[in-house]
Amino acid sequence: MSKLIPFRKKNKWGFSSPDKKILIACLFDRVTEFSNKGLAVVVINGKHGLIDRLGNLLVPCRYDYIEYPSSNLLWVIKEGKQGFINWAGKEIVPCIYQSAIEFSENRAAVKRNNKWGFVDASGIQIIPCIYEEGYSNMHNEIFPFCSYSFNNGVAVVKFNGKWGIIDSLGNAVTSFIYEDKNFSMPAFYEELAKVRLEGKYGYIDTQGKEKIPFLYDEAKGFVEGRAIIKQDNKYGYINKYGENVIPCRFEQAQDFSDGKAKVKVNGYWGLIDALGRQIEPYLFDYIGDDFEGQTLVKMNGKYGFINDGFCTILSDYDKIYSYQNGFAKVVENSKAGFINHYSEEVIICNYENARNFSEGLAAVQYRNKWGFINEYDKIIIPFKYENAFHFRNGLAQVNINGCGHFISKEGIEYWED
Repeated sequence: MSKLIPFRKKNKWGFSSPDKKILIACLFDRVTEFSNKGLAVVVINGKHGLIDRLGNLLVPCRYDYIEYPSSNLLWVIKEGKQGFINWAGKEIVPCIYQSAIEFSENRAAVKRNNKWGFVDASGIQIIPCIYEEGYSNMHNEIFPFCSYSFNNGVAVVKFNGKWGIIDSLGNAVTSFIYEDKNFSMPAFYEELAKVRLEGKYGYIDTQGKEKIPFLYDEAKGFVEGRAIIKQDNKYGYINKYGENVIPCRFEQAQDFSDGKAKVKVNGYWGLIDALGRQIEPYLFDYIGDDFEGQTLVKMNGKYGFINDGFCTILSDYDKIYSYQNGFAKVVENSKAGFINHYSEEVIICNYENARNFSEGLAAVQYRNKWGFINEYDKIIIPFKYENAFHFRNGLAQVNINGCGHFISKEGIEYWED
């Protein structure tokens, strides 16, 4: 079956083949790309619906919003209320809730009358809406936040200001005795949850049993068998037996990833392994994540990379970004270019802005217009767009006259004015 590409004809949208033959008439105010389920969201008069690849309207345009989740149901909003429909358009969870969160273990958290409960995938309210909002602190701003989800048959929820555990039928596994602190919501990581009691943190299992005593001033969830804890104003790591495998000697510490963790000593960052042995010395102002075998670092105001234990600082650049698809974006004197894995500048810093390479092309800005170049700095698609984004499955979105459209890697434009 031919690929269907969103196509605009004047002020209406439909779908065309790659050679611009209209396959679904341009009748809609807006459309999305087709999902792997063979459905696309279409919009008429501000209302969302679903069509199949033949253009049949499976779900009438009556929803304020439709979103593809990773589960088998679609999250929808209707008249300001949230619920779920199936891929055939049948409303499974009615749109009666203030909020609804994606399903986990056949349960979705839903909010009604400012309280949270759970429904199952058939829409039945299994657990009544009696639980309170969690809160989060982001950028020093406190806001309501709920990430209630089931993990190994249990969920951590809040009732009368305290946290506890319930099973998938709503039965209490523990008493509601655990405290809020710094607006940090308990959650299970690697089958253990950090909780706070009488001012100290410890860990419980999915049966509510205390596995690690309440000894810590701060604590985080387990990652790769290690959890960050704080005692005497220093950070360290424990294992799942509560053994202090890496003593509390760090000013800051981050979770392990691929057997390595970033830690701070005397104001500088370094890397340790799972036994606390130093992999990289405490010399860096910043250590980024590992991409394509290269770890971005900053030292004495200059950027560079760690690769196989060797650190290369590139003094010429004001800013370096992580590698993606074989290249890293660099900035010199407010101009962007690219280096390869050998830190060689393969595209000189000549562009006002640039996005990472994808599918062999990079969107770059020159003289206030966007186009696309290849890895040899050859212009493949001219500089004529107000904005441009990454290629995905042979298509990229570009903006012209304030509106987003699609183009192919050959520069074919899928619209007509």
